[in-house]
Amino acid sequence: MNGFESNFFTCTESGDAVVLRLDLPQLTEEDNLEQLDEEFTALVETFGVRKLIVNLERLNYLTSHAIGKLIGLHRRMQRVEGVLVLCSAGDDVQQILQTAHLWTYFKMASSPSEAVTLLV
Repeated sequence: MNGFESNFFTCTESGDAVVLRLDLPQLTEEDNLEQLDEEFTALVETFGVRKLIVNLERLNYLTSHAIGKLIGLHRRMQRVEGVLVLCSAGDDVQQILQTAHLWTYFKMASSPSEAVTLLV
């Protein structure tokens, strides 16, 4: 992952998986969500990430537009036969994803260590 920098998340490697920890408390239209999408695309297409964990522990709120970027990332990972797991969602983010009927759409884990076990 040398050379990859993001304004939205911190990237670490865990074996053959990449763990992204979203660093912002909110993802809204006030943020450059197109840049977020470009960074997601770079991870998959340029850096060849096939096992990805997105840690949501710092995220308190996201809009439907931001959810759309996560759905796009999920679809992108499926197209390359990769696996995406979201983890550590707080109560507010859980409620948003459940209200949007997406809680079961994504693979969800309560912690990064649990997420690693779902990367199959």
